[in-house]
Amino acid sequence: MNYYEWLGELDSAEIDFPDLEFNGFWMVEGKPVIGWNEHMIAVYMCSQTPKLDFGMASNSWPVFSPALQALMERLTPGVIQFLPFRFQRLNGKDQVAGYCVGQILRVVDCLDRQRTSVRNNWEPINAGGDFGVMRPFALSRSGIGDEKLFRIQGKRGTIVIREDVRHAIESAGFSGQRFDLIECSG
Repeated sequence: MNYYEWLGELDSAEIDFPDLEFNGFWMVEGKPVIGWNEHMIAVYMCSQTPKLDFGMASNSWPVFSPALQALMERLTPGVIQFLPFRFQRLNGKDQVAGYCVGQILRVVDCLDRQRTSVRNNWEPINAGGDFGVMRPFALSRSGIGDEKLFRIQGKRGTIVIREDVRHAIESAGFSGQRFDLIECSG
């Protein structure tokens, strides 16, 4: 089975959380968010109302449409905490309902240390234990197990998705994302 980095499409709508950009949540910890403000506002910067299914906000939070949220709840139950927000233009008009930020609740220690290059000899670069991972990086299949969707311990900004889940998303016709193949060993 192949694994892919799940990214927002390069030309998808620019989404920003201007007032409460982080509000104490980084969305890479792999832990449930407590105290989320359901009235949080995000703004989109494009000229037309976006109709994206998946995207990455400017602060790298993954954003899901209502339909993609429903599919992911079926394919990966309990793996994503969906956190609702209000989505509108900067001037407060043209609100889009139903979108959520996704907190990925799995963090897997699966970096292949023999085939992945890092800066500073595997010394963490932040308090979360991330390394200065350089591309291309490789994952160890034995570390992944049967996970379908997760972030990588040591490179938590990366969202990884298994091939069968990717195919289900693509078969359903969802837009606004791309999948970059990740090299996996053993």
